[in-house]
Amino acid sequence: MSIIRRNNWEDFSEDSNISLQEWLDYVASDNEFLKVDETILYPFDPEEDWRWNHPMIEDKKFGLPILSYSKTFKMISIKNPDYWMIEKMIAMAKQMNARVVGEEGEFYDEDFLQMIAPDE
Repeated sequence: MSIIRRNNWEDFSEDSNISLQEWLDYVASDNEFLKVDETILYPFDPEEDWRWNHPMIEDKKFGLPILSYSKTFKMISIKNPDYWMIEKMIAMAKQMNARVVGEEGEFYDEDFLQMIAPDE
C-alpha cells in the first residue's frame, strides 16, 4: 500500500511526485514517527524509513510499522498495514494532496475505513 500523488489520476503511466524533502518535512511535523533503529537487519535507510508509534497498534511482536520513502518511485509505502495504519495513511495523503493506493491500483479512503471499522 502506498501514498501516491499524480497530476492526472487517469494517466497510470505518470509517476508519483512526492519529494523526499516533503516526506522528511511531514515526519518532522508528526510526533508519532520515530527514526528506524539502525541495528535492524533489513536494508532500511534511516533518512527515508520511519516507524509509526501509535497506541492502537495491536501486534508489536515484529516491532512498529515502518513507512518507507522510495526515491525511485517518489512514493511512501508500507507492507501489510492494519486498520490504524490505513487510517493514518489516508490522513497523511490528505495533507499531501495525494491518495492511498493498493498494489492493484485500488484507492483507499474514508468510505473504505467505514466498511472495515473495528467493533467498539
